[in-house]
Amino acid sequence: QAPYFSVRKVDVMNPGPADRKDILDVAAVPIGRNIFSVDLDRIKENVEKNPWVETAIVTRSLPDKIVIQYQAYEPVAILSAGNMYYVNKGGHAFYKITKGDSLNYTFINAEDGAADINDELAQDRTSTAVNILDWAKKSKIIQPQDISDFSIHGSSYKGATPLSFTLAYPPANYLNKTKL
Repeated sequence: QAPYFSVRKVDVMNPGPADRKDILDVAAVPIGRNIFSVDLDRIKENVEKNPWVETAIVTRSLPDKIVIQYQAYEPVAILSAGNMYYVNKGGHAFYKITKGDSLNYTFINAEDGAADINDELAQDRTSTAVNILDWAKKSKIIQPQDISDFSIHGSSYKGATPLSFTLAYPPANYLNKTKL
């Protein structure tokens, strides 16, 4: 119970896309409380509510500091579904894009009935588009930058994912034969 063990400082160890102030605000670490009575699991859950945070680790650093580390989602594409969102490698929209955010990603346009980002079928179709981008990364000829955009259509054709995309021809690696 000694004042020596009162929380005086909170550190966010890894800089990343999540705003440090937002992380500290959502963490809601009780400054002045005894460090041993602070609920680290609750702070972790709070930090993981930030749309950029995939996972968080919260630890005590004696005598008076709480340390927060997080693994951020990495955008791999942009989904247009009413608004524009960054999409992670799992194909899930995780962050609504605002003015000044980078638009340097492949564009996925969800048309008609595919525009609800919380709909399981729409998420599955977005995930399929992300899987094609991942396949392109492994290709010797086609690269992700050769795919400019995807369109996810609201109706299906004989159970298939209604997906179309624009591919640069010839692909960049085809023009630069030294990469093949």
